[in-house]
Amino acid sequence: MAAPVAAYVATRTGRRPLRRLLPGLILLALLGLALISASILMLAGLGQQRCGEGASAGSYAPSKAALSDIPGNYLGLYVAAGRRYGIDWAVLAGIGSIETDHGRLDAPGVRSGENFAGAGGPMQFLAPTWAEHGVDGDRDGDRDRYDPRDAIPGAANYLRASGAQQEVERAIFAYNHASWYVEDVLERAEGYRGAAKQGGLPKGGSSLSGGGADAGGGDCPGGGELAVGRGNGADVLRNRNIEVYPGGQQDLRGGAIDPRVTGLLLSLAADHKLVVTSLKSGHSTYTASGNVSNHASGRAVDIAAVDGTPCTDTSRSGPCGQVARQIAAISGPSAPEEVIFCFDPGAGSNSFAQADHCDHVHVGFGARA
Repeated sequence: MAAPVAAYVATRTGRRPLRRLLPGLILLALLGLALISASILMLAGLGQQRCGEGASAGSYAPSKAALSDIPGNYLGLYVAAGRRYGIDWAVLAGIGSIETDHGRLDAPGVRSGENFAGAGGPMQFLAPTWAEHGVDGDRDGDRDRYDPRDAIPGAANYLRASGAQQEVERAIFAYNHASWYVEDVLERAEGYRGAAKQGGLPKGGSSLSGGGADAGGGDCPGGGELAVGRGNGADVLRNRNIEVYPGGQQDLRGGAIDPRVTGLLLSLAADHKLVVTSLKSGHSTYTASGNVSNHASGRAVDIAAVDGTPCTDTSRSGPCGQVARQIAAISGPSAPEEVIFCFDPGAGSNSFAQADHCDHVHVGFGARA
């Protein structure tokens, strides 16, 4: 991960030995240093601009409105596409909401065929536009405008090509030539954005919406991916928003828990109160299917209550359901290997439902490469 410009400059200044120079050479050197300093400041400004622009794609967690309105698979796709193409995921969600209610609209052209204007798919692409900007988002060898796994990143690609990174209103207008449409998309996007996660984070915390290095956040002070390696057992034990069972406390004190697990807990604890009922101690080595559990290596956690509500509340809009969906929306190097609840909380192959997980949210991470 590249160091911020200011840190780089600090390593490059203040270490040059003084030399005896003629007055004319001294003046020339001072002029040169002035020019270099101006260049450094300009580069630092540009670096900060890139940092801010990139971070905007993933610097907001989904709001309660987003978690209750957007299906889990669509939310994960919006967030992932926003990060990949460097645009605001909430704008994508606003477009998807207007066009087809996130694929739920029962109308011609949503799942097959075309509407009266010739548009098709959940993001309502015209065939010529799709031919130019459509992508194979799921890398199955087919660009299908009716498949949200292709259509949503295709929309992100189109918005970026239309200048969304510089002027989002203009890009939305290119998507649909109507001023009311631009205003409606921006209004819905505003409602979908939750708390800002780019700066001023608690120790060990960061964006659950995945504002990581791909989005430019990796170089931003306080930004970056979900905290991995920043959290430790002592931080979790000190956090008043995290209640851990006695065996798990021993795991944390002994350093037996993967830092990705502690980082996740600390990030969640910035917004929620959690009850942890399983880490490593007290959990069986094998899963019900006979596989070795990630718990056995300290790479998994079971959350049994969120904000005072037990996870026997398995509704999508309940606290546990919302947290499960937030976690399932994480992608990239920090993405969990498995997110399990009573319903499938996400769009990827790493999330699924199991009947024996209707009283807790299970999150497990794979072995490090």
